[in-house]
Amino acid sequence: GSGSVEQGEDRELTLAFGSDVRALCGSFGAIESVQRGRAVGLRLLVPESYIEDGTFEFDPGVGGVVFGSVADGGSFCFGEAFLARCLAIGIGQPICVPSGGGDKPDTARLNYSQFVECGTPHLHIVFVKPRQVTEYRLRFPQLVLCVLPTDDGNVGDARFWVKAFCVEVRRRSSGSSTRAFFERF
Repeated sequence: GSGSVEQGEDRELTLAFGSDVRALCGSFGAIESVQRGRAVGLRLLVPESYIEDGTFEFDPGVGGVVFGSVADGGSFCFGEAFLARCLAIGIGQPICVPSGGGDKPDTARLNYSQFVECGTPHLHIVFVKPRQVTEYRLRFPQLVLCVLPTDDGNVGDARFWVKAFCVEVRRRSSGSSTRAFFERF
């Protein structure tokens, strides 16, 4: 597949990486695939329900990390009030899952309802290869998908981008709840 999702199903947001290579990548900054990925950035496919419940909000200019909106050029950030509720009940970090490869869209066990009680605020992001976007979206329409920069690599590469995403969010955030929520990375 092309890795695209029909327009209107999700809000497509982008995260561009800053110029501080050492803070983001450590000693991996010189690797060609890391350089390519930093240039491309990451795309987030966010179900509208995450905007309606305040997980992501239109950037009010008060200090979350800003994600660009592909559709309208606006910007969004993590909802500080939403993340404060997560922190208050002991959900102290996002659930970030690398998708793996092969037949993972068919075999992945990403329904965490047995671990997180219904209605409990939390942030669950699955990091997927571009070629797997459509399959993951069809099977898991309720999850935020973060599209990796390329189809190359293995689960170790996906873990690198999970960490890079979280480090960049924490590094660029001026919101105290956002910084606290991503501080373990």
